[in-house]
Amino acid sequence: MPSRTDAGPDARIMLAPSVTATSLPGETVVLDAASGAYFSLEGIGPRIWELLSGTTTRTTVVATIVDEFDVDPSTCERDVGAIIDELLDLGLVVEEDADS
Repeated sequence: MPSRTDAGPDARIMLAPSVTATSLPGETVVLDAASGAYFSLEGIGPRIWELLSGTTTRTTVVATIVDEFDVDPSTCERDVGAIIDELLDLGLVVEEDADS
């Protein structure tokens, strides 16, 4: 399973190739074909997943969430970072250093 590279806020983040997702009302269900495991994203999770569906960075995701929702930037950075870290740890997304 891929692990976090701790490449920083400007590392490119993208969905892992083995992952597919389906949007349902209020949640996104993610299947990791490599492990056969299902995951459910609720709350702000589906919006973060949508933002990660292309190649993006933590900085861009946080800026978008701050722009779209009434949230303090430092709180958003901490909370969104925790979600992205969990997705990385689960191997559902991968990151690549911006200098690569």
